Amino acid sequence: MTGDTETVIKLMPQYPPPYSRDEIERVFKPEESPTDITENDNELPEVRTSKGSNCSFKTYCIFSVLAILVCTFFTSSIFPYPMHASCTVKWKFSAPCNCIMQRFRAQILKWSTCNDFGPRGSRCLYYLQNPEPNEDGVIRATHVTPNLKLTDKIKIVFEDAPQKTCVATGESRSSDWFVVFDYGSNYCNLRNLIIGAGFDKDLGFMELTSSVICTQLNIATCA
Repeated sequence: MTGDTETVIKLMPQYPPPYSRDEIERVFKPEESPTDITENDNELPEVRTSKGSNCSFKTYCIFSVLAILVCTFFTSSIFPYPMHASCTVKWKFSAPCNCIMQRFRAQILKWSTCNDFGPRGSRCLYYLQNPEPNEDGVIRATHVTPNLKLTDKIKIVFEDAPQKTCVATGESRSSDWFVVFDYGSNYCNLRNLIIGAGFDKDLGFMELTSSVICTQLNIATCA
């Protein structure tokens, strides 16, 4: 029995099997050095940037921009009005701008009360505002809708034209951010001033606007 035991001992490996060590301890082979293993473990792997990922990101950005443009185009086609309730109108008058501005101001002051407000109650509650600093040839005003008490901002810019005529751009815009539809009230804010001051009866008077720049112009009923 002693000889057999010696033979078994000689056949055993020179280093203990893995299961005899702690689970987190590494088993070294005779030809390996613990110092070499430690140095290799401390080395950080080399990080390489993939060109494919950059291309994918650029492609994603391009497709996102194209998608936004397509959505904007279809939205403009389906929704023919400005995205916020407003109206822009261009006029041509056959008198100098100084005279035209005086008539506009007089009409706004006249309708600051509701003595003669018209059948729909929209020919009142106009309030003349001070222009911005260094702002010439501009009239600013506000109009309060009589039913919902919403405030619309009015701005009219005047420019002298040849032959003592005048061209002007009127803009009415709802102050409240949530207003999208106005049933043509912003157009009527400007149109009522034109009618009240009698500009529509003047020789050579012209007006230009469209639904693209004037919310619900097609259903506007001004009175």
